[in-house]
Amino acid sequence: MIQKAQESDFSRIRAYLNLYYPPHYVKYWMSQQYSSFDSVLLPSQNGPEGFACVKHHAMTLLSERIGYSFVSHFHVNQDRREDEKKMLAEILDDVSYRDLLVLTEAGDNDELFKQAGFVPFVTRRYYELDRTERRLYDASGIADNYTDTELKRTYDSYTSYFDGAMLRDELYFRKRQEYMKMAGWKCIVYRNRSNEAEGYAVFDPSSYPMQIIEIVYLNSLALEKMVSYLLNYKDTVRFHLSQMENISRLWPNADWWDKTTVLAKISDTELFNRLFNTDFGSSEQLMEKIKRPLFHNEVF
Repeated sequence: MIQKAQESDFSRIRAYLNLYYPPHYVKYWMSQQYSSFDSVLLPSQNGPEGFACVKHHAMTLLSERIGYSFVSHFHVNQDRREDEKKMLAEILDDVSYRDLLVLTEAGDNDELFKQAGFVPFVTRRYYELDRTERRLYDASGIADNYTDTELKRTYDSYTSYFDGAMLRDELYFRKRQEYMKMAGWKCIVYRNRSNEAEGYAVFDPSSYPMQIIEIVYLNSLALEKMVSYLLNYKDTVRFHLSQMENISRLWPNADWWDKTTVLAKISDTELFNRLFNTDFGSSEQLMEKIKRPLFHNEVF
């Protein structure tokens, strides 16, 4: 039913994605992120009637480095909805030969993916703060100049306390700079007195409340400094952390709520059990095994 995209499909795929995403995003994604090798189509004589991107990455899970697939941009035309399950089943069958785990962003297709065996994997705790919660006004240590090496080192240190984090290299951070330019996002870092980066925050200055897309910190001072700094520019900010990160001492009156952002499915249960010396019969049992907080924040 599905077929791998070919180089000749580029313009038809771009036109198809324009039906679902803003043109400036499609232009960026097709030039910086798209690869025919990672893309599958639900073909017809008039062009694609369904599309999905399946990228392969590595993460640390239960102290092991494993390969995983991330399914994104999954869309099927309204008049082909009866083929959704078949399309997803073929994708899952294909990735089961190479990756132990399959992830997807939670959203409009949740019911379809859950019927295929996906379970909630990452649930983030969203916080909203206003200026009345701010305690620090000193901006020392905050800067908007940084290197990809600094960001990677800070990210690696932060995510060493988590499970499920994608292993990012410096090329990842270079590519993210291109995405940030397209999206209008900015980034600040916090450095200690030894000029060592101890945190960074990626944010959208045009949003209200100001959306902090990713905040990474190595100590509570770095977290509080960056959030307080951004409250200089908007009177309300919104950011997300794991459910296990306790910030009540810093902001006891902060509003918060939980939201599932990533779904997961074990693609090869037998191989997974051999690697981790487990006896799982379903993806739900994986969540019972994980004791550390989960982090997976791949938004582009």
